[in-house]
Amino acid sequence: MKTVKIYMVRKPSDIDEVMELCQRYNNQAEEVTVAETVNLPPV
Repeated sequence: MKTVKIYMVRKPSDIDEVMELCQRYNNQAEEVTVAETVNLPPV
C-alpha cells in the first residue's frame, strides 16, 4: 500500500492525474492510502 496526499473532486482517470492534482492542490489535499489498483478495459 502507498500513502499519498490528494485533492479530488471526481474520480481520476489514472495515477498521473492523481499525482498532478496532488501537486496543484497540495494545501487542500488530504492524506489517503491506495489499497488497490485496478486496470479496467476502455469499454
